[in-house]
Amino acid sequence: MKKNLSVLAVALLLCLVCVGVSLAEDHTHAFVNVWDASQTKFPASFEAAASEGQVVAPTCTEDGYAVRICDICGAYDESQKYIKVYALGHDFTETEPEITLEPTCTETGLKEVKTVCKRCGYVDHTATYDIPAKGHVWAEELAKVTAKTPKEGEEPEVVEKAATCTEAGQEAQAIFCTVCGVEKEGSRVWVKTSEGPKGHTPAEPVQENVVEPTCVAIGTYDEVTYCEVCHVELKREKKQNTELAEHKKPEKPTIENFKEATCKDLATWEEAYYCTVCGEEAWDRVYVTDPEAKYADHTWVEDKDNPKTVQPTCYSVGTGYYYCAVCGVENEKDTFEIPKLPHTYGEVKEIPATCVAQGGKVRECTVKDCPATAEGHFDYIEVYPINPDAHNWQLVPEGEESDPVGSHSRAATCTKNGVNAYVCTLCGARYAEEIPALGHETVVVEAIAPTCVDVGFTAGLACTREDCDGKEAKYPKDYPSDNQAKDEKTGRLYKLLTAPKEVPANGHVALDTIDTTHDATCTEDGYVTYKCAVCGLNYNVDVKAKGHDYVLKGEDQEADCINGGYTTLVCSRCGDEKRVEIPATGAHEWSEYITEPANCKNAGRIYRYCYVCFKEEVQEFLPIDVNAHEWYQDWSDVKKYPTCTEEGTGKWVCAVCGAEKYDVYPANGHSPIIIEGTAPTCTEPGLSDGLYCPICDTTLEEQVVVPATGHTWDEGEVVKEATTTEEGEIKYTCIVCGETKTEVIAKVVEPKGGLVLDDDGVWRYYVDGVFDEKMTGIVDYEGGSFFVADGVMCSKANGLNEYPAGTWYFLSNGQIQKQYSGLALYDGEWFYIVNGRLDDSLYGLVSFQGGQFLISKGMILSAANGLWMDNDGTWYYLENGQVATWFSGTVAYQGANFNVKNGRLN
Repeated sequence: MKKNLSVLAVALLLCLVCVGVSLAEDHTHAFVNVWDASQTKFPASFEAAASEGQVVAPTCTEDGYAVRICDICGAYDESQKYIKVYALGHDFTETEPEITLEPTCTETGLKEVKTVCKRCGYVDHTATYDIPAKGHVWAEELAKVTAKTPKEGEEPEVVEKAATCTEAGQEAQAIFCTVCGVEKEGSRVWVKTSEGPKGHTPAEPVQENVVEPTCVAIGTYDEVTYCEVCHVELKREKKQNTELAEHKKPEKPTIENFKEATCKDLATWEEAYYCTVCGEEAWDRVYVTDPEAKYADHTWVEDKDNPKTVQPTCYSVGTGYYYCAVCGVENEKDTFEIPKLPHTYGEVKEIPATCVAQGGKVRECTVKDCPATAEGHFDYIEVYPINPDAHNWQLVPEGEESDPVGSHSRAATCTKNGVNAYVCTLCGARYAEEIPALGHETVVVEAIAPTCVDVGFTAGLACTREDCDGKEAKYPKDYPSDNQAKDEKTGRLYKLLTAPKEVPANGHVALDTIDTTHDATCTEDGYVTYKCAVCGLNYNVDVKAKGHDYVLKGEDQEADCINGGYTTLVCSRCGDEKRVEIPATGAHEWSEYITEPANCKNAGRIYRYCYVCFKEEVQEFLPIDVNAHEWYQDWSDVKKYPTCTEEGTGKWVCAVCGAEKYDVYPANGHSPIIIEGTAPTCTEPGLSDGLYCPICDTTLEEQVVVPATGHTWDEGEVVKEATTTEEGEIKYTCIVCGETKTEVIAKVVEPKGGLVLDDDGVWRYYVDGVFDEKMTGIVDYEGGSFFVADGVMCSKANGLNEYPAGTWYFLSNGQIQKQYSGLALYDGEWFYIVNGRLDDSLYGLVSFQGGQFLISKGMILSAANGLWMDNDGTWYYLENGQVATWFSGTVAYQGANFNVKNGRLN
């Protein structure tokens, strides 16, 4: 019942509103009216409203304005006078085609089609289309071709041919266009005239293919008769020259029965002449003695019985002589050396050693006249080394910096060791003692903490020695000069060894959000204001304009090759709409190219057509091919019939256009029959098949010997198995003739297993002799562990590598370095290795190469800076994760200042 009362109350209220509106004179209380919520209207008295500036009609390209009208009383909404009405957009249509250029027989014409707005007449674009050429209208009959007047430098056109020995006279005829009179390409043919062939006029015979006679064969030649006019061959006869030629003597003789010269006899030989044609020895043989009369050299051997021989001693060599083993003559020019005899030694004598010379036990040769300078005269039984205690050492004063180390004494510096050099006054021997380097006297360069907006600097180190020879570093560009390390009394700057590094400004830390009212819209930027928790200042963070987020509204029309389309978009945030026109693609959906071939009578073309508008596009016109006749032989008019090997002559007719010509008929070719041969066996040859033509009685292919096929061995039977130490045997049997043979089986080679170094220098992983390319993991080999990927040892893998997931090993050339414990660099970070494996459970301080580093989960905490407490309650001062033993001074921690000395809380 309460629901029914509510409905009645609303109806009564509406009635009262309508009565109130009809009595009211001023509609300022517009909220009582019921406005049309579905669309915007133009009032009935539009002209009056337009004159007052309330409404403006939209056009194709410009927006208009309207007013809102009450659905009940028809009153205007005075609170919203100007409501934007979007431009209507063009309503395009195409005009009828207009021909702007008429086509001809060979040239295309043009037509235009304009795209025009129905409302405002705006021409969007004008499309131009080709009108295909009309094409020639060819006459049905052939007409005589009239020769054109040649241009300067051109040969006159031939349109008539006079009769020859074998052909009648001809004139050129063609088909012409009845419109423009042009000659149809490829239609020209030659037509006989009444003048017939003149016949051949034989000339005097000539000789061809002349083969001159030799001493073993007669000569031959062809006697040929040609036509005196057209030079065609009329007759050919084979002739012979029966007289043999004389033997042909070579320019140089053949040398035979040659005998070498000795130291007693000269060289001799025989000269023979053989015919260069038949090879017969047709001239007398000549016996020759070397005309230069040269004897061979003597064959010298040692003459041990010669009385002039000088015998050797223990201190001099002897001299021997030679004689010829052929003729016995002595060689008085050349001699040979006879080696020395061994020495004869006496008693052993003892010689003491000094600091500059060796001593020892020595015996001397006792042979008479053997000099002390002779090689081997003294024989050393035992050698005493030089006595080093006999040196007289003296300190060498300081020398130049460029002198070799140890040649002079040198004082120690901060970075370089010094030297005390000594020299022996007896023998000049030297030795040197090293003086350790002094080391730097360091002071700390003060660190500067960064702020929200200003950069800071880490601490550095400087040496106070004036003669410090360490490598000097440079202060950063913006580091304050007042903070540089120097002598307070003299003002001298200390040499900087470790430069402070710039630390970026911390940046603001947001504490409170002050202002979020300037949010970004689709087209305008915004910003948010924050308060910094560190410095207390307010700062803004810019927010870029979001840009419209256009989505499809659903009002679309697709374009094709003729008609345009459009797409309507609306912004999902602000409701802005836009319409995107899509012009006609002009991209026809072409078919594949179709070829209409040309022939000797009709032209052709290559074209395609559009599947949408059926427009045709010709890619190429194919002219009439005068050579594309389809000739067939007309056996009713044969001048000469062809044989197996010779061509004939007769009439040919084109099956397409009926054109005629006289031309060669091809030879018929042989009609061969097979002369069967015999098949070869494993060891005996056979005979091949031959070919014979019974039409012309000619052997086409001679029978030839076919080699024996050889044995065809079976798979073989193992009669002795091969082992790793002995070879085996296998017996083979010919499956054709049954003959057998035996071959050796190589020793068994054990299959590869595990890591194996192949011949190409690559370590690979094998299982039972097969390369395992799927193997990826850790493989043990000869006490070491190696990393293998895809079956190949990663010999180039160094540093940290992960396998399996979550387990990291420290590798060197692919091998896990189990003996290594310490730090390793990976991807810009330092990790701690224990026995070749990453220890990710480690937390706390570790020592490495004189430094202490803070480790967490196996990695140096390079971001750790400032005070940090160890598990034993000791406080350290860290820089980039390392205990800063070089730092002494005051540091801030949780609002208080603490004194640090050498990196530890003091």
